[in-house]
Amino acid sequence: MQRSGREVVALDRDGLLALIAELHAVISHQEATIAQREAIIGDLTQRIQELEARLSGRGGPTGMPGLKPTSSKRPPRKTERKPRPQG
Repeated sequence: MQRSGREVVALDRDGLLALIAELHAVISHQEATIAQREAIIGDLTQRIQELEARLSGRGGPTGMPGLKPTSSKRPPRKTERKPRPQG
């Protein structure tokens, strides 16, 4: 497919028309590939949005699955203690 500048200059009219037809086929194929990939990207974007909506709609704690829930806060420690009676 790659041709040097000298080869293109040396082509006659029929050769140039054949080259144009070949390039047109390549461009059409590339455009079809781009359209196909854009459709795939659109499908994946929609799927991501569905999964994010499903995740945000869940109730409950967030974090890693399988982790135990955090325990409630303990009351603060008493700073003064009663002395024990001697004896």
